[in-house]
Amino acid sequence: MDDLITKNFFMCIIRQVKDADMPLEPSKLQSDYMYRFEHHEKGKVDFKKSNFKKISKFLKKMKQQKLITFDKVKGVDHDIILSINRANIEKAKVDISGFKKVHVEEKVEEVEEVKGAPIKEYPVVEISEVFKLNSQELVSIFEDVGSPQTTFYTIDQ
Repeated sequence: MDDLITKNFFMCIIRQVKDADMPLEPSKLQSDYMYRFEHHEKGKVDFKKSNFKKISKFLKKMKQQKLITFDKVKGVDHDIILSINRANIEKAKVDISGFKKVHVEEKVEEVEEVKGAPIKEYPVVEISEVFKLNSQELVSIFEDVGSPQTTFYTIDQ
């Protein structure tokens, strides 16, 4: 299983993960990349069946091999992937053939229609731009016409 995890990691880093995705949470690497692929003979990756048991232990090993930068950053209480050393990834020459993408169904919540419940209709609201006179000269003109100072006006008026 350790070899399968390593090959899966390399395949994801080479084909899927881009430098623009950095920094990358280990859980996001695992769920959005590694779990979406399986080997045609060996199946899916399972960290619990490996010697690593957790992705963080595996990523620490990849850090020791200088394949990634995996450290803590300010504001995060765990290590995250900060960068990928693409030159060392290419030098490793790991065989990544035999992987295929797995169809992952997204969970969609279905909303039940409540029978007999009245549908509320709300009145249509019209929003108009209005103006209030602030200039003393304009206020005096409109007062002569008999319009109070507190009146709001639309463009048409």
